[in-house]
Amino acid sequence: MEGMRRVQKAGIARQVGVSNHSLRQWKHAEQVLGEPILSNQVLFNLVRRKPLRNLIPFAASNDRIVIAYSPLAQGLLSGNYNPANPLGGFRRRNPLNPLASAVNLARATPLIETLREIGSTHGVTPAQVALSWVLSHPNTVAIPGASSVAQVTQNAEAAELTLAEDEIIRLGDIAESLQLKGGIAGAVGALRR
Repeated sequence: MEGMRRVQKAGIARQVGVSNHSLRQWKHAEQVLGEPILSNQVLFNLVRRKPLRNLIPFAASNDRIVIAYSPLAQGLLSGNYNPANPLGGFRRRNPLNPLASAVNLARATPLIETLREIGSTHGVTPAQVALSWVLSHPNTVAIPGASSVAQVTQNAEAAELTLAEDEIIRLGDIAESLQLKGGIAGAVGALRR
């Protein structure tokens, strides 16, 4: 942060952001910098909900931004995958995505079905519903990946979707109730505590 302070004083950057900082680390970085750190880029989606505990409330009450990376859980929340059609390649081997296992894909079925159902009600895709859920939280933006122009367009259109409060709550409740194995289960369990 001392180096970033010099970068700011030189006029090279106006704002500073961090990535993967806990709330304690974020506040400490601000203290060292001597001014607000605008953003914190963290893993946040329906099944990785830990930022709801304190990062998002801090951002909302202090004019900061949480940037959600992997808001579609590396494609899981797109609704394109199930135990018979699992995620493949890098997504399957990625330790950040234990949902790629057949067991977790099966256990995530109620959430995926709910994303489809709500999407059908609004005339949008499950991915757009999942992105809208992320964006429904204050001071939160999402940076989804895309492998085609059509996906880029659909991702952008998700910002125009406004989910009803009961839909937001329903999705959160279903996600919290999932009995997932691996890193995701720990994240969900930590949120419950």
